[in-house]
Order: sequence, then structure tokens, then C-alpha cells
Amino acid sequence: MARFILRIGLYAVATGIMFLMIALFAGPFTDPFYQRFTTPRQRSLVVGTSRAAQGVIPQVMNEELLNHDIDAGLYNYSFTIKSSPYGRPYLESVMRKLDVDKSRDHYFVVTVDPWSISTLFYSNNTFEEESFAPSNMTRVDMNPNTEYVYKNVDNRPLMILRSFRHVNHPEVMGDGSLKVSATKSREDAEETTIDRLKEYKRFSARHTISATRMSWLNQMLDSLSAYGPCVVVRIPVHPDMRKLEDATFPEFDSLMTSISTDHDLPYLNYKHLADSLNTTDGNHLDRVSAISFSKKLARDLTPYFKLKD
Repeated sequence: MARFILRIGLYAVATGIMFLMIALFAGPFTDPFYQRFTTPRQRSLVVGTSRAAQGVIPQVMNEELLNHDIDAGLYNYSFTIKSSPYGRPYLESVMRKLDVDKSRDHYFVVTVDPWSISTLFYSNNTFEEESFAPSNMTRVDMNPNTEYVYKNVDNRPLMILRSFRHVNHPEVMGDGSLKVSATKSREDAEETTIDRLKEYKRFSARHTISATRMSWLNQMLDSLSAYGPCVVVRIPVHPDMRKLEDATFPEFDSLMTSISTDHDLPYLNYKHLADSLNTTDGNHLDRVSAISFSKKLARDLTPYFKLKD
């Protein structure tokens, strides 16, 4: 009995120490997701994959929109192509993060790319993303978020203490966007782009548009537009990535135009900007280009968001 009580006591102490470590040290450098689960529920959201996480900066957009008398309050709740493709799990998580108080103004940016509605991580009616964040999280607004650490952080002490190793490490910003410092030379970035394109070429040989994921994109648009203005956006990528996507999914833009029209929503397609913006790896805008793109996006969104007034 005494040994049992001792074990319980040691477990309680260990749990207390872990909780204290999380409370003191877990934060924007822990991993590319954690910080988004420590902020309050948000009234306006940017959703999508890592292209949006790195390429759309709500702070920049909110400041630009305020210049047009729009208090948007956008927050980036985008993750990765593996974690947040359009499906039931991601929609459920988005609705957990949304502050649904209808007395407040709501605005939404739904970013799309061919991979987010493809069969890439979907087979036999199974959503592969269900077993990890954001889909495995029940609390998306708790700080410190012990649920996230226990469920999703491997080697917990090392990852938590990464707050002390922040030089050039990806950082989740207060607006939910992911800041990746550009530490590579142009030559290294080009080499990374070549490798990333090879990876996506392998994907393109095996995967097509998923009717199921298209259906859930429809439901995402239905769910969000019920609260406020919603705009569908395609983020620019490297010219070679654009060419690959156009060759693999030639119907994508017409599908997005159709789905947007069906919901009476605008579709803002920025793939033509591929030649004027820079990426870190062919797939994600670098921070400087993300700032420039976010300013332009905010200006372009103004007439659609103004319709709420």
C-alpha cells in the first residue's frame, strides 16, 4: 500500500513538474502548431494548409483593412497539407476555434490549392489526419495547453525547451501565422525547390481531386459564410510548381470558380503572381513576399468585406 501511495505521489510530482515546464517554457518556438492552441477563440479566420500558414499574415492584413475602416480581426488557423486538408476533422476543429458570437463581425479567408482537396491523404472513406493535430484536439484555446503537449509533442522536454533555441527557428506568431526565417542562400533555396518539385511530381502521378474532400470544402464554405463574408483565395507559388499543378489538375480553377459561384462568393486567384514573388522551397512564400502578398490581398478583399456594412 505504501509503495502504491509512493508511486501515486511520484506521478503527481512528475505531472506537476511537466505542467510547470509547459506553463513556463512552451510557446511560439515549441513546434509549428502549439501556439495556435493557446490563443482564445477567434471571430475571423484564415484557413488552409501551410501555404496559408506562411503566406497569409493576419497582422499585416488587419492593419491594411483598418485603413479602410474594416476591423477584421483575422487570425491564421492554417496548418499543413497533411494536417488540414479539407475534410470533416478540419471543419470540426475550425468550428471549435471560431467565436460564434453573432453580435460580433466575422470575416473569413478560405485558401485553396489542388492538394488540399486531393486523394493525397484520403483513402477508403478514412481521414488520415484524424489522429494528429488539429483534429485530435478538444481544447483549442487553453494556455498552457497540456492536452496538446501530451498528444502531439514527442520528446517533450526538448521540444518545450526549444524556446531557448529560437535563432532562425520557425516561430508561430501572435496572429497565428508561421514565420520562417530566410537563412538559405539563393542557390540553396533553388536546390530545395528542385527537391520539393520532385516530391510533388511523385504525388501527382498517384493522386487526383477527391469528391469527398470537395464536398467538405463546400461544407466549410457553408459553415463559415453563415457568420460573415467569406472569400476563396488561391495563393501564388513558384512558377514551376504552378506549371506542375496546372498540368496535373487542369480543372482546378474552373472547379473553384464553380464552387465559389454556387456559394455566391468571390474566388481570388493569384497564381499569376508566381513570377513576382519569392518562395523558400517552391511551395511557400518567403516572409518578405508574404508581407507584400498579404497587403495586396487585404486591399483586394476590401470591397467584399465592405458588403457587410
